[in-house]
Amino acid sequence: MSNSRESESGRYLPEYHHSQILLSISLEGAERTRDIEDHLGCSNKTALNKLHELHNANVLTATKWGTAYRWQLNTNQPTPPDSPTDLTGLQLPQLLTQVIEQLTEHYLTHYKPLTLTDNVSDWLDKRVNTDRVNPGHYATNSALFNRFLKATLYALYQPEANSLEALSPGADWNSQFEAAANITDNHAFTSSIDTHLPEHPQPIDSLLLALRHLVVQTTNPSEVLADVYEQLISQAARRDLGQFATPNHVSQFMASWAITDPDDTILDPGIGAGQLAYQALRCKMDQGCQTPMPDITGIDVDEIAITMAATALKLADGPGSPNLYQDDFIHFSPVYSGTQSQFKAYDVIIGNPPYSRHQAVDNQSKNNLNTIISEETGQNFSRRTPLYGYFLIHAAQFLREGGRAAFIMPSQFMATDFGIDMKSYLLEHFTIHAIIQLDDSVDIFDGVKTTPSILLLEAGTPTDTHEISFLKLSYWPTDIPVATLLDQPSQRDSHQAVAFHATVAQQVLTTTERWTHYFHETDIQDHPELVEFDTLATVKRGIATGNNSFFCLSQADIDAHNIPPEYRERILKTARGLDKLNITTEDWKQWRDNGDDVWMLYCYDDDGNIQQSDDIESQAVKDYLNHGRKTGVTEGTLVSRRNPWYRVDRRDPPDILGKYMNRNGFQFYRNDADLLTTNNTHTIYLNDEDTLNVFLAYLNSNFIRGILSKRSRNYSGLQKLEISDLEAAPVLDVASIPQSLKSHLSTLFNDLCDARRDPNADDTQILQQIDEAIEAHLEFDAS
Repeated sequence: MSNSRESESGRYLPEYHHSQILLSISLEGAERTRDIEDHLGCSNKTALNKLHELHNANVLTATKWGTAYRWQLNTNQPTPPDSPTDLTGLQLPQLLTQVIEQLTEHYLTHYKPLTLTDNVSDWLDKRVNTDRVNPGHYATNSALFNRFLKATLYALYQPEANSLEALSPGADWNSQFEAAANITDNHAFTSSIDTHLPEHPQPIDSLLLALRHLVVQTTNPSEVLADVYEQLISQAARRDLGQFATPNHVSQFMASWAITDPDDTILDPGIGAGQLAYQALRCKMDQGCQTPMPDITGIDVDEIAITMAATALKLADGPGSPNLYQDDFIHFSPVYSGTQSQFKAYDVIIGNPPYSRHQAVDNQSKNNLNTIISEETGQNFSRRTPLYGYFLIHAAQFLREGGRAAFIMPSQFMATDFGIDMKSYLLEHFTIHAIIQLDDSVDIFDGVKTTPSILLLEAGTPTDTHEISFLKLSYWPTDIPVATLLDQPSQRDSHQAVAFHATVAQQVLTTTERWTHYFHETDIQDHPELVEFDTLATVKRGIATGNNSFFCLSQADIDAHNIPPEYRERILKTARGLDKLNITTEDWKQWRDNGDDVWMLYCYDDDGNIQQSDDIESQAVKDYLNHGRKTGVTEGTLVSRRNPWYRVDRRDPPDILGKYMNRNGFQFYRNDADLLTTNNTHTIYLNDEDTLNVFLAYLNSNFIRGILSKRSRNYSGLQKLEISDLEAAPVLDVASIPQSLKSHLSTLFNDLCDARRDPNADDTQILQQIDEAIEAHLEFDAS
């Protein structure tokens, strides 16, 4: 019979597992093949196969003993191989996990247990809710794992620090680690939970030393150590610290995008097991950096994370030490870190912030966070901001102008009220290159139900023409770099991994709209409460004169040429810079008095018929038309095709005016002044004028804003909305909605108009109320 059994963690050990062999040999000091057969209850062939696999991995040594072999743990100095070693058969993360688990159970059973002193209790309280775990088991498990990591890191430093004596089983490792900390300046060696172990049994130390040979041979140490940590520490316990490891392929992409120079200095503010920092180090080496290690700075509240990261980074590169600090990153602040000389601006920041929700942060801590972030930024943030939001904004304080940042974090901030403040900060302080959202089915963080997004940012104000790529991936592609999907439309448009892509001018985005709209086709197109725009209204382009300088006139022009009232109409020549949402006669008079072109030459009679030149009674108008002929107006392409040439389109004043091209999002205006307009503005005629305010509330909502932005075309930073795009847009069927909703939206639009006319008013809350009313009626989940 085998010794397969269930461990303390609840995981079953498979039959004849390597961990059982290692534990047996560590306890006996040395064993023959037959002893292993008897211990496992397996065949000689099975035992030999397992033993040879461990021997080939340098974990065991073999000594000829008569006709048999005697197997011992290899506690000698580990040496990284010149070429990768195939450790597939050992299932390395599972092997390391199971050995640590078995050592923990053996320690708790046979040796003096770790005492829950005040220091140990404080350590536990900062890491985990002790009601969910066995405190003694959790602390011992963590201590043995960290002791193993330090022993591995120590061995990696020995070739460059000759004064470091080799570790031996049962020796005073704590003193040796303290010496290593002083010599190497690596904070991973500082005092931590492992120093509280009351005993250091020789069998356990021997096995920890032997396990080092496995780690130094892996090609992805950060990923292996992260896997071991996630198996040793339950998800519930890791959630208390917001710890979820970044997969290797995601880390590689983020680092390769952010690092553009081999001399870039890098900050990883939540370094964890070092997956991002490890890929950053490799990226710098690939770009030709000879001594990349000192350019890496990592911070983490968890000392075990610091030791994992230090070990992974040391395996990636030889000489030197990274700058690692075990502390709460929020306290590394330009404001709170002490003297200004302690502050350093980095070229690159890469991060996977803690995923703790705002409810997981106690009130005092949240007040401290708000105080620190508000003083650093001069901006207030919602108290519902989750820890990852504070983390990102705080990290931004350490990025130099023009530096790059890549963060992976939950997508919720893009579609929630607390995200308004975060989006405001991002829009103001960053050029947002791309936001990549991963489909819910993509299991980026094992067992974590969240929709992650990757933000690619550059510190500094964006240009007027800058566009953001919103990329939705149904899976992470392995046949093509994600960077290629961002940069090459031909590859992106044809690749199956791309679920959706939209390009939006950054100036168009607002803080109150749900940015999640940009990751998918409008999923409300077939909603029963929505209809196409052209079923409720007729859209036309404004009047194309063919020569605005001739046909559009100021009051001074009217007076100079003595054009009588019956040959002119009031107009809005351009809506550029217009922020008001209701255009009144008083507005028109102000433009007139400012000298703007507010009139259009309009030679129609009372019946709407164009007046031929012989029928025009005003000599002043005839003289002005002759002036046009003499100055070449009739030679224009559009003008020359008309009969008579001064015949502009006849129009009735529209109910609504809408910008045709703009940089800051589409706006629609109530035409209270009954103005005509030129062809740089859309004119909209409602089928039911009684729904005017309700329709305008919808058209100016953030709900439709994202939809129109996706339908528009971008020309050097200008968003252009064609008539056909507007006609097909899904709009609220304002004629059929309940009267109570009509009244509510109508009132909100009037409030919005008033707010736009008050320089001290903020319309954010009004827009939110409009969005909420629309979404509640449609039962639409904006997230």
